[in-house]
Amino acid sequence: MMALQQRFDRLDKHGKKLFRYLRAMNGTRETDYKKLTDKQILDEVDRKMAVRDSQGEMNRISSRPMVIGKWQEIVKKKPFKGYNKKIHARTGGLSAKGRAKFKRETGANLKAPVTTKPSKLKRGSKAAKRRKNFCSRSRGFKRDDGTYSEKAKAARRRWNC
Repeated sequence: MMALQQRFDRLDKHGKKLFRYLRAMNGTRETDYKKLTDKQILDEVDRKMAVRDSQGEMNRISSRPMVIGKWQEIVKKKPFKGYNKKIHARTGGLSAKGRAKFKRETGANLKAPVTTKPSKLKRGSKAAKRRKNFCSRSRGFKRDDGTYSEKAKAARRRWNC
């Protein structure tokens, strides 16, 4: 068995970057809240970097694998639970089309989110106040365990909270 340092040195630039990322995210959602050892992280990096050749054998080619027949890995994940591309903006919140549908159904007049960076907003302007108000209200979106749902995270990210 090769030493961990030798296995790490064998990785290319992208593999090392993936290893550092997984190590930093260790114990978070990225690793299903499990604490992984360096050996387990290296195994995961090797698994992600392996590419099947035409004979079906595993070859280490690069860290940007050509995924053959694994459409699940090619299709991007939904940005949050309950995401519907027809009415939600990919970055969180409702799109213009979604706001129009909501207005037709309920008569409400929803405004678009303030997506301007806080540094670009004039202090005390209507937009700045709206953004500040949303950010303070959205802090209450936390679950019982103290984390935000994906939907809430996406909305807070869009509003620059």
